[in-house]
Amino acid sequence: HVETAVNSYFGQAGAYIVEDVAEEKLGLPSGYGVYDIPLILTSKRYGSDGALTSPAGEIENLFGDVVHVNGQPWPFFQVEPRKYRLRFLNAAVSRSFILYFQQEFGPGVPYQEAGPGVPSPGGGPGVPFPGGGPGAPYPGGGPGAPFPGGGPGVPSPGGGPGVPNPGSGPGVPFHDGGAGIPFQVVASDSGLLAGPVPANMLAIANAERWEVVFDFSPFAGQNLTLMNQLEVGQDKDYAPTTDQVMRFVVGPGAVADTSVVPVRLRDVPFPPPKGDVVDRRFLFHQQNGLWKINGVGFSDVQNRVLAKVPRGTVEVWEFENGGGGVHPIHVHLVDFRILSRVGAGRSVLPHEAAGLKDVVWLGPGEVVRVEAHYAPWDGVYMFHCHNMIHEDHEMMAAFNVSSLADLGYKEASFADPMDPKWRAVPVSPVAFSNDAVVQKVQAMAALQPYNIGGEVWRKIAQRWSA
Repeated sequence: HVETAVNSYFGQAGAYIVEDVAEEKLGLPSGYGVYDIPLILTSKRYGSDGALTSPAGEIENLFGDVVHVNGQPWPFFQVEPRKYRLRFLNAAVSRSFILYFQQEFGPGVPYQEAGPGVPSPGGGPGVPFPGGGPGAPYPGGGPGAPFPGGGPGVPSPGGGPGVPNPGSGPGVPFHDGGAGIPFQVVASDSGLLAGPVPANMLAIANAERWEVVFDFSPFAGQNLTLMNQLEVGQDKDYAPTTDQVMRFVVGPGAVADTSVVPVRLRDVPFPPPKGDVVDRRFLFHQQNGLWKINGVGFSDVQNRVLAKVPRGTVEVWEFENGGGGVHPIHVHLVDFRILSRVGAGRSVLPHEAAGLKDVVWLGPGEVVRVEAHYAPWDGVYMFHCHNMIHEDHEMMAAFNVSSLADLGYKEASFADPMDPKWRAVPVSPVAFSNDAVVQKVQAMAALQPYNIGGEVWRKIAQRWSA
């Protein structure tokens, strides 16, 4: 979490899918890369030479004016007139999206069954992104050919022809997608929802994952555009590029579709309700040019543990946005329930309430409460803003989950991970000899990483003896 923005921006980011037998029996659209499609969203910026503009050195935001899906700028994707499962991941550095589907009118782009296609980076080496049915490659318009947003085949190079809309005020609040075409939300960051939730817009902040089932059967032979609402939070817009994401080219006629969307998807393991109580409050804000949580940055090694949570307890945490646009808050270890959202004229969205999450959208002026069960593991974990510029510049803290709640300890103690003594050193076969291993263990012990005192050992012994 120091070079996250740079590494992700230049391609070291992706997704993996976790499934089980129970989910396979539900009958949702299936077949990875056929009717089950990952859509990884990013937003990048290019220089006049066509090279990506690096986020290195950026301390505020990098919104980007060229929207990519699965590595392609403004692509189009051929689909059959039937239901698809679309798995969205926002992997952008700073940009949040409010997505909705819009019908296009006019002749559009003809549906094609063939063409060499552009491989999808999400399917693994050599696995093409399918288009017009099983085995048909993703057309994408050829390498680098964008959906017509930033000019014919030419991306808008970061402040070039596109005129930025700074959106520096409070922004336009969420709308319901207007004439957005309805779909069903079926899963979130933490797996399937309790049941499908109808929606016609999808708000997705950095690192959020949402899965929807969209039925293309009413639009046979037509084109649909996946749009992005402008003036989201305080994101910078570029007209007419950042309001368009990708095009779906729907095949003609009718096809067989045996997939279903059950009324009940699973029993969500929500934490036991705790009532109207707040255990901890955290303010996400900027201070002296750095991004902080309760005035503390992650480099403050001795003070960055902001919560000591007894293992097995349920706690309600309150997050407040103290400025700086949308802060997508990610809590490691746990899945949480979103309890409430106030302060910007909106509340918890219906699909947010139907499942568990590990990232929550915290918009400008908002206060959000979440509830989580801190179990089964002990240990020190992080929580942070997932705007990658913000997390790389201190908006991250830690919490300590311990089964020794009655010990009365003040804090955990940490070494500085940037200390030269922890840097990698060359390794040779002799390093694995018995003598070398003993010397290394003795050297580590001399650093006293577990110098926690007799009282702690007494408490540990007492616990295990019981």
